[in-house]
Amino acid sequence: MTSDSSLIIEQQQDISIVKFAQPTLLDTFHITKVSQELFDLVEKKNITKIVLDLASIKMISSQALGALLSLQKKLSENNGKFVIAGIDPRLYRVFKITSLQEVFAFSDDVESALQLFNES
Repeated sequence: MTSDSSLIIEQQQDISIVKFAQPTLLDTFHITKVSQELFDLVEKKNITKIVLDLASIKMISSQALGALLSLQKKLSENNGKFVIAGIDPRLYRVFKITSLQEVFAFSDDVESALQLFNES
């Protein structure tokens, strides 16, 4: 992405590993920017395999959870998927409270997330 990107993206074969430049996903402007960058990966760059490395994320808003649901929908429309990796246990509780742990795929770290793609 560009130098003013909210995302740090590494490629490992056909899988995009996405890290976040800031430790929170709380304010509307930032979430909108991150969402658009993620959607552009799918829509403009035809990326269908994404590992979202949330290891650096300490706080997340409900709007950000909605953005993740939208990303999942976009990916599934393109026969793709994403795995959330490295999530802090306290942050994972937010996913459990909202029952989203049933919706998303989770992995302890990026390496094991990459393995999930290799197994499918």
